[in-house]
Amino acid sequence: MALATGLAACGTVKQLSAAEKVSEGFEKLGASKTFKAEFSVAATPDQLVEFGKAIDDPIKREDAEKLAGLTLSVSVSADKPLKDVESFKKQSQGSGDASALNQKDVDLSYVLAAKNGKTYVDLRIVKGKLYLKGDARGLAQLAGENPSEIDAFAASVPAEAKFVKDVLDGKWVSLDTELMNELAKESGGQTGKAGKAGASAQPSLDPKTAESLGQSLADVFSKNLSFEDKGKQDGADVVRISAPARGLADGVLKALKPFAKDLPQLGKIPDSVPADVPDKNVGADVMISGGTVSAITVDLAQFAKKAGPDVHFPVKVAFGKDAAAIEAPTGATTVTKQDLTGLIGLAMSTAGGISPAGAGAGAGKVGGPGTAATPLTAAQLQELAALGLGADEANSLNKAGLSFEELKELAS
Repeated sequence: MALATGLAACGTVKQLSAAEKVSEGFEKLGASKTFKAEFSVAATPDQLVEFGKAIDDPIKREDAEKLAGLTLSVSVSADKPLKDVESFKKQSQGSGDASALNQKDVDLSYVLAAKNGKTYVDLRIVKGKLYLKGDARGLAQLAGENPSEIDAFAASVPAEAKFVKDVLDGKWVSLDTELMNELAKESGGQTGKAGKAGASAQPSLDPKTAESLGQSLADVFSKNLSFEDKGKQDGADVVRISAPARGLADGVLKALKPFAKDLPQLGKIPDSVPADVPDKNVGADVMISGGTVSAITVDLAQFAKKAGPDVHFPVKVAFGKDAAAIEAPTGATTVTKQDLTGLIGLAMSTAGGISPAGAGAGAGKVGGPGTAATPLTAAQLQELAALGLGADEANSLNKAGLSFEELKELAS
């Protein structure tokens, strides 16, 4: 971690002491077999409303109350200390796969919930399987929509899409992550020949390049970051980290620029710092309990040019290293490849299909959503297979309402 690497290089003795507290506090988080980070808005609804007024982007009171009441928790567990997990070590060297679906040596959990305990989304990846449970009606209310629309949609879902009904009814469903990777490779991340285009993997840095980039960023942090002990709060040590916003941003851009060709996923790296980056010092408060970082609080209002000194929008990330191990739920409905291809066909037929229904010779009739089109013949299946669309997928999509001509267009 470039930040932790650069901390000890900071100037004064006082800064060095505070920097070491932060560096060692982060290192201790990795010494545990479990880790949890909980993101939340620490601002009150009143503060959010005032922030919206200050930046000329009003926030309704109702929306402010919803936002102030949300939390997003991310948990990780393994059978060894996280700092020794192979996939994490490879990522730190720039050679690992950062996709959550491909972390086979750790279990992951993501939970979107209200501070009153109500859970909106619970997603887990355990031993190569993804598990999902959500409160669709609660999410609709959260978004300001009418929950009855979920009921109407659920009533229209055909029996073949049982797992969709289960999701809408707040039941657990499961999906093998290998199947998700397989489907991603088949789709290639875009519409095109089915089964032909492979998903392009993001390039990773070789260890030497990753080390060089890490050192460059560490140098930037050591030159720009300052650390100050702010005493104690609720029994925890508080360290204020601050930096000149434009100076830090300029340093990071210059450090990344030589590696642009190795990191195409970053897109075009700007030649200069964007004009909306404030020309002032910005900071964050790090809380350290028992030698371990327990929370970080940042006031987002400091990054808004129009927000005055009395306007605040604090957000908080709370850390824990003693979280419960992540477990797979029981009774989950298993989602198969046939289920997913059928769902794609349902979505396409609901939207009117890829081409006009019945167009072309041998197209066959298309019923309503979820109604099978004219069954495919052996010759048609053979023709689709030559285009890269397998028989199982073709039949699933056909049963969901796609005609032979529509399937040909999908595969071409």
